[in-house]
Amino acid sequence: MAKTKLYSITKAFKEVSRLDHGKLFIEDIKVDYQPKLNSEDFVLGETVETVKEVYFNNVTFETFDYEFVSICDRQELYFNNCTFKDTISFQGGIFHFTNCTFKSEVEFLDVNLVSFNSCDHKKHTVYIDRATTVVFSNCKNIGYLYTTRINEDIIVGHSPITIINVEYCNIDSLDINNSSVDKIMCSMSVIRNINIYGNKNHTVKNLNLYNTLIDIALNINGPKVNYLHAKKSMVTGNFLYAEKTAPKIDSEMSVGLVPPQNEIYLYKKCIIPASSFNKYTPVIVKLLVPETAERVYCDELKIRVSEAKVVEFYNMDGEVYKLRKDKYVCSHWDRTFKYNIGETIKPTEKFDPTSGECGSGIHGFTNFADAKAYIL
Repeated sequence: MAKTKLYSITKAFKEVSRLDHGKLFIEDIKVDYQPKLNSEDFVLGETVETVKEVYFNNVTFETFDYEFVSICDRQELYFNNCTFKDTISFQGGIFHFTNCTFKSEVEFLDVNLVSFNSCDHKKHTVYIDRATTVVFSNCKNIGYLYTTRINEDIIVGHSPITIINVEYCNIDSLDINNSSVDKIMCSMSVIRNINIYGNKNHTVKNLNLYNTLIDIALNINGPKVNYLHAKKSMVTGNFLYAEKTAPKIDSEMSVGLVPPQNEIYLYKKCIIPASSFNKYTPVIVKLLVPETAERVYCDELKIRVSEAKVVEFYNMDGEVYKLRKDKYVCSHWDRTFKYNIGETIKPTEKFDPTSGECGSGIHGFTNFADAKAYIL
């Protein structure tokens, strides 16, 4: 590395930059805001409008009181092994950061793409307002990622992070891959896919959805999601999760979180009463929920629905159970509420989607194993 020399922001651009095969390079320097040298915003594009790629290699940015602006929207700026010691604001263009260190917060406004690879954020805030895609890869010490008005993707891979806040976004996917997160907060947004991938070593402590629509899939596969809150939110697509890492759903905070609206099967543990009131034989009832039924997720991944058709009975080994004519299947809680194959059943009280887990409805699980594990 060449010996660094301190330049004002304006002089660094005018005197140190060099063109090579149509690319602009600024290397091995320190730049600083110095009023006595009449520094101003560090603006790219006005004098190099034909340059589409600008490289900053081994540059240290000291005090920075003004914005860093790329006039050309499609101009790509690459920062390699750079250090940012003060709060800095970027505007316009496409920004790539590799092996960079941020010793203060950084913000972006009206940018196309922002990508961070192997950067150290020192637990500071990254604020992004109006962008297409945001990518973090193999980064560390990410404190608070605040994103608003993003319109394509937010991707966090192999990068532990404290808080992710997604607000007023309309994006295709929020992908959290092999990354632990203390809290993910999505509000006032439309997100087609939320994908949380990884292994048992990764944890999302809290996934909080508020006034958010997920219309294709909420997919949790590998990491443990401790709690899911989804007040006034809807999952109208698939809710997919690994059984061992299924999140605990806070029913009071998740009014409006609904399963897919197509036909689905539920499994419910019921009983065959014996002559003694305290004795019974447990059975699993398979239910078909019609497309027209109202439904809402409950705690422990139960679903509560307004109606369902009784399809089949199973014993605890998953074998079809043939009911004797002198016996009947009923609810453990209300032995007058009976289940007969071929009949459509409805709750005795009006179905209320806002009344939480224990409201009126037909309760069941989306798979046999959860129904079997349920303790009567």
